[in-house]
Amino acid sequence: MWTRATSPALFVSSGVPTQEGDTKVKRLVVLAVLFAAVLALGVPAIAQPDAKEVYPGPIDIDKMDAARRAVNPYSFYVPPYNLYYFHHIDKLNIQQDWIRRSGPVFALREPSAPFSASYTYANQKHSLDEYFDRNYVVGFLVLHDNQILLEKYFHGADQESRFLSNSVSKSFTSVLIGAAIAEGKIKSVDDPVVKYLPWLKESKIKFIFDEWGNRPRSANGQNQALPGMLGPLSYALCLHEMFRHSDKITASCATGGLRLLTDITGDAVGFAAEGVVMKLMQTQFLNAVPIGVDGDSPQRQVRGTDYVDKGPTPTGSPTYPLDVLAAFSGDRKRFLMSVVNPTEDEHSFTPRIRALRLRERGKLYQIAPPGANSANEAGKEAVVKIDETEQAGMPETIRVPPVSISLYEFEVETT
Repeated sequence: MWTRATSPALFVSSGVPTQEGDTKVKRLVVLAVLFAAVLALGVPAIAQPDAKEVYPGPIDIDKMDAARRAVNPYSFYVPPYNLYYFHHIDKLNIQQDWIRRSGPVFALREPSAPFSASYTYANQKHSLDEYFDRNYVVGFLVLHDNQILLEKYFHGADQESRFLSNSVSKSFTSVLIGAAIAEGKIKSVDDPVVKYLPWLKESKIKFIFDEWGNRPRSANGQNQALPGMLGPLSYALCLHEMFRHSDKITASCATGGLRLLTDITGDAVGFAAEGVVMKLMQTQFLNAVPIGVDGDSPQRQVRGTDYVDKGPTPTGSPTYPLDVLAAFSGDRKRFLMSVVNPTEDEHSFTPRIRALRLRERGKLYQIAPPGANSANEAGKEAVVKIDETEQAGMPETIRVPPVSISLYEFEVETT
């Protein structure tokens, strides 16, 4: 368990101007936003198979590669198998706890008029039928005031099909919150939870994030893949932030976390770059105890992600544009300091450690690839890797290379 330490503390003097526009720092990364995303499988824009092609064959889940289930061609998570198994999950040898409830059933009114809609993608207008053709849609339902406006099924599914819900359950939760607000049971989404569940104030319940990650968007608002080091750096920043608040967080799971720790290309690449970051943090910060970090360069507010709430206080330590995290090891014998530089420029800072003396010999674990677009490639030496070097004392001024994560480790002197 992680607990928060209030003393000693680390003060960082960065010398970075505090007025907006006084620095030429080019910010590469928007801080990762904690979010719960509806499951979306990235599939190519190709015509879907014939509707009668409904059973691709049995799947032996013991032969699936669980770490690659979202990309492996032999998986009930990807086409063509998901077209069948997403509404025949009971055909798989998976332990399930069925929920059977009794009570009234609220019937929905059948469609009473034709329904049509269109959408714009890449500045071109498309119909719903084009959307169904471009994506592996199995079921599609539009409701309004207990009225079915449109109901369509594909690939052998029908009204009696029981679908694997995945993160769609979050949509139902948001609808229930809206209903509670409409009925006056909840005044506002901005109200603290303890207003309605006051017993939480005295409880020791902590947060568990079942999914977290980053959602990069292009200028037109579409999701896109993160190139090079943008993903790994955003993971490091997010891990920093969760660790700072580990007195409130019990556990978390990165979306696609297993994928980050394995080779998803089928070639001998080794760890994905995000996985290298996780390895560094896990190895050094397991059971560690956070130490307060102060500084003279507050973080700047970022634009944030569209349609996602953004807190009034910027995340990160007051060491802009760097993010600094400090901690004791679990046995209190080692001092740890992690520094993330998510910019393309080198920066420096002066650490001042209070109420603590460090031994002279230490180590630096550093991820500092050649540039922002660096990535490990099959058949080539890894460029996103952890380099370990001996340190003859904590530097008076620490120079942090661009696009990097630097983790210092020193033994603590005891009296």
